[in-house]
Amino acid sequence: MNTKKIHLRIVTFFLSILLIFQSCASYKGSYTLQEAFETNRKVQILTITNEKLEYQKIDTLNGQWVGQKLINNTDLVYDPISPQTIRNIQVMRSKQDEKKEGRVILIIIGGVVLTIIALVIGVNNTDLSN
Repeated sequence: MNTKKIHLRIVTFFLSILLIFQSCASYKGSYTLQEAFETNRKVQILTITNEKLEYQKIDTLNGQWVGQKLINNTDLVYDPISPQTIRNIQVMRSKQDEKKEGRVILIIIGGVVLTIIALVIGVNNTDLSN
């Protein structure tokens, strides 16, 4: 009975650590226009009027912030962005980032599973009757 409690504690510990890593990896906060410009990725802007604007990327044109939109997958349009009307800026993840995160999570899960198996085998092979 005592070994079952040890096994349960080990499993719950590793699962809680896994949840902490998962939550940290998925959190994305609000960005500034400069940070969104530097990422060179797709951006979603929420205005103070709760309007959602999506742009392929943020750029500057004649000292003015603009958002690049693709229309009909061919025409590139520049919309001026007023920094005073922005409530939140979110940078979308690229496909490469999603694939990389998926691989890292699989490696972490595999490592945790192998560690749990090794600990269970080690606990079963030790003599706890001392």
